[in-house]
Amino acid sequence: RTQKKVDKLTAQIPYHEGRGNKDEVTKIKEQVESIWQKARDAQFA
Repeated sequence: RTQKKVDKLTAQIPYHEGRGNKDEVTKIKEQVESIWQKARDAQFA
């Protein structure tokens, strides 16, 4: 479930990079990081 979300977001990165949209790329990477963080927290909770 988590992997699907992450894949969907990371798939958007090259598109935004191609358009020179660095802010959007950074935002996506932060979202991905926070998704993994939540997944890790949930595992150990």
